[in-house]
Amino acid sequence: MPSARSRAQLSFYLAWTAAESQDVGQAYAALIEKTRQVAGTAMKAAWEANPISSDAEMSIPRTVVDLAPLNQAEDAYMRAVIRHLAALAPWWAR
Repeated sequence: MPSARSRAQLSFYLAWTAAESQDVGQAYAALIEKTRQVAGTAMKAAWEANPISSDAEMSIPRTVVDLAPLNQAEDAYMRAVIRHLAALAPWWAR
């Protein structure tokens, strides 16, 4: 479970992005939620797996933790940020 400090930091960034832009805030919140789903599934699988027995097993292969499900949410967040920043830029900066 994340520490109180890391939960507070995450709450800060969720609030900050939402205050900056509703679209950016929603996209960021969706990315965080998807990350929690992927991480939660990976952590459950890790607890149920046999313990490792060598240092070489410390690296987690993509076959064990697949981050590909985050791609769509990450892309949506980046597009929201780009749209928001483009709207803030003066006409001569475009």
